Amino acid sequence: MKTDTIHNKMNLYYTCITAAPFNALIVLDPEGKLYYASLGENITNLKDILVKDFQHQKRVQLKPLSTLSNKSNTSITVDKFMQLLINPTVPQDIPVEIIFGTRLQRKVWQELMTIPVGEVSTYGEIATRLNLSGKHARVVGAGCGANRIAIVIPCHRAIGADKKLTGYRYGKDTKAHLLKQELGEKYSQICS
Repeated sequence: MKTDTIHNKMNLYYTCITAAPFNALIVLDPEGKLYYASLGENITNLKDILVKDFQHQKRVQLKPLSTLSNKSNTSITVDKFMQLLINPTVPQDIPVEIIFGTRLQRKVWQELMTIPVGEVSTYGEIATRLNLSGKHARVVGAGCGANRIAIVIPCHRAIGADKKLTGYRYGKDTKAHLLKQELGEKYSQICS
């Protein structure tokens, strides 16, 4: 992470990716590491959410990606994320830097990243793998809701014990679309 030594802030760069059926707003560093990815239809709303999400990140200075002089590394990440929007089954080898969340939420996100493309896990199964006892499926669900790196940290692959698509930070329709793309014909058998 590079910081501006005068202000002791890390410069991160944001850009919008327009795609169908939804758009994305991503934040990355000059080396191309992804710090943030939000999904939605309206770019203005995504920018408003970005400001709200970063308001407590005092060490971060957000700048438009267009202000970065050398975009060679960031272009690779932007292209890879655009490919994921179009086809979430492509290899997800995008480097990630997590700056949000509690220690438990970060554990949940790390566990989510072990779920392969084309598979799902219930919140309870994820809780069990994290050695969380009792009714900690809700803790996993809350961790998913706090995730700020869509698709790459695949919260959409977490489903309810009854195989229902429960809440998703970016909307249930977006979750259903991503899973239909990833699961193909298996979608109707796995998710109800």
